[in-house]
Amino acid sequence: MNSKLFQQVRILDPVSETDRVADVLIIDGKIAAVEENISQFPTKTNIQDCRGLILGPGLVDLYSHSGEPGFEERETIESLIQASRAGGFTRLAILPDTFP
Repeated sequence: MNSKLFQQVRILDPVSETDRVADVLIIDGKIAAVEENISQFPTKTNIQDCRGLILGPGLVDLYSHSGEPGFEERETIESLIQASRAGGFTRLAILPDTFP
């Protein structure tokens, strides 16, 4: 079992109009609990102090460009994906282009 506990993270979700600070317990990649203070969790849980951090749904970029094909020295699909993930984007719509 793989578990993580994000303590005191600010949760933002515009769909449910949620904006609050709480603990979030993740077990095997799924949200198991969202409570003000989670004190019961599996042993060997990875606990992270998330004060000042924000947790929300993944962002979507509907207007992405890539250096492929033709300018791979600028950016590859892989480097675009890595940069997007680091910025919180979980979905990309890469525009078709043969001359980026």
